[in-house]
Amino acid sequence: MRMRKTIAFLTSVIFGLSALSGQMSCFMKTEAEETNSVESSLSGDIMFVSETTPAETTVSDDESADLPSDESSMTTADDFQAEETDEDSGQLTFEETADILANDEVSGDFTYSVMYDSTVTITKYNGTASSVTIPEEINGYKVTSLSDYAFQDNTSIKSVNLGSITRIGYSVFSGCTSLKSITFPKTLTYCSSYSDYRYPLSESSITSVTFEEGIENIPAYVCAGASELKSVTIPEKPDNLEGYEIGDYAFAKSGLEEITIPDTVLTLGSNVFSNCEQLTTVNFSTDLTNIGNGDFSNCTALKTFTIPSGVTTVGSSAFSGCKYLDTVTIGARVNSIGNSCFSDCIRLKTVNMGKNVKNLGSYAFSGCVSLPSLDFANIETIGESVLNGCKKITEIKLGSKTKSVGNYAFSGLENLTDIDLGNITSIGYSVFSDSPLLTSITFPKTLTYCYSYSDYRYPLSESSITSVT
Repeated sequence: MRMRKTIAFLTSVIFGLSALSGQMSCFMKTEAEETNSVESSLSGDIMFVSETTPAETTVSDDESADLPSDESSMTTADDFQAEETDEDSGQLTFEETADILANDEVSGDFTYSVMYDSTVTITKYNGTASSVTIPEEINGYKVTSLSDYAFQDNTSIKSVNLGSITRIGYSVFSGCTSLKSITFPKTLTYCSSYSDYRYPLSESSITSVTFEEGIENIPAYVCAGASELKSVTIPEKPDNLEGYEIGDYAFAKSGLEEITIPDTVLTLGSNVFSNCEQLTTVNFSTDLTNIGNGDFSNCTALKTFTIPSGVTTVGSSAFSGCKYLDTVTIGARVNSIGNSCFSDCIRLKTVNMGKNVKNLGSYAFSGCVSLPSLDFANIETIGESVLNGCKKITEIKLGSKTKSVGNYAFSGLENLTDIDLGNITSIGYSVFSDSPLLTSITFPKTLTYCYSYSDYRYPLSESSITSVT
C-alpha cells in the first residue's frame, strides 16, 4: 500500500537523521511533485502524513437531468486528509487512523475498505449468487456502507438482504436486471448522490421498494431516479413514536404511478415527488402538516389534487409545471400559497380556495392560461405577478380583507375588463400592464400607498387605462 511505504520510508529517514544530529529534519516537496505531495511533520513520537491527489470528474451535457445533488459519494480510507492532532493528547485523528487501515481487501465475495471510524464499506460484490446477504461484520469490523456501483451489472442477483447498513452510495444496483425488489433496513439514514443524475437506485430495474418497520425517517434521494419503480411500502409508526419526515428528492423522477403516504408522515422535504411524470394518485397522510417546495412540480400526469386538511403551508413551485392538472382543492387549514406554486399549470380551470388562505405568493398562478377566475374573498396579501398571463380571466373582485397588491399582479390579462379593488391600502407598480381591455378603474378610499420603481414604473404604467375614479 502506497501510504504505508511512504510512512515507513519517511519515518526511517527522519529518525536516522535525528540520531546523528539530535535535530528534526524537514522535507520540502519539489515543484515536480506538486500534484502528488507528501507533507510530514514530527510531533513527539508520532508522524502525520497526508497525501493529496487532484481529481477531475467530467459529466457530459447529455447525462444531465432535473435533479440537484449534494455532490457526495462514499469515501474510502485513502481519501481522507490528515488533520492536526490534539496537542494535549497527541492522539491520531480518525482521518489519520483511516490511512493505516485496510483498503481494497477481500473477504469471500466482497471487496471492502475499512473507514476512518473502523467500520467497513463494501466496495464490490464479486459473486454470482442469486440471493445475497450483506454481512453484519467483516474481520471484526461492522459493515455500515455500500459504495457506489457496488453491485453494478451483476445480472445473477435476484434478492439482497442489506443487513444493518446505514449509508448507501449511488447507482449501487445499476445494470442488475434480475433484481426487482428491495427492502431498505431500519438502520438506513443516508443516501449518496452525484452530480444531478446518480442516486442509489439510478439505472436499476427495481420495481418495488419496502422500508423496514422501525426506520426513523425516509432518507433523501433514496428512490430518486428509479425509473422502473411502481410500488412503495412505508410502514406506520407506533403511536408512541414521532412521525416520519420524507427527505428531499426521496422519490423524484421515479416511475411511481401511485403512492400512499401513511398517517404517521408529518412533513415532506423539498421536491419529494418532482418530475414523477407517471404519478396520477396520491393518498395522503391525515397528519401531514406541509407540502414542501417543488414536491409535485412537473408531475405531468396529475389531473386532480386535494391538499389534505392538516396542511398549513404549501411551498414554492409545489405544483409548477403540472400541465395536465385540471382541478385543485386547497385544504381548510392552508394559510399560505408559496411563490410559483401553480405556475404554468396550463390546463388548470378550477381552484377551490380554502377559507383560511391569507397570502398568495409571487407568481402563484402565473401562466395558468385556462384559469377563468380566482376567489380572493379571504386573501389579505397578493404577491407579485400572481395572475400574470392568465388569459381567460375577465373579471376580478378582491375581498374586503385584501390589503396589498404586488407589482405586476394582474399583468398580461388579455381579456380582463373589470376589477374591484375592494379595500386595499397599498398597490405595486405596473399592476395592470399588458391588460389591454381594462380601460377604467376606481381606487378605493382606503388606498394610502402606491409603489414605484426607479423613475418610470408606477401603478398604472404600461396599462391601457383611460379613466380613473
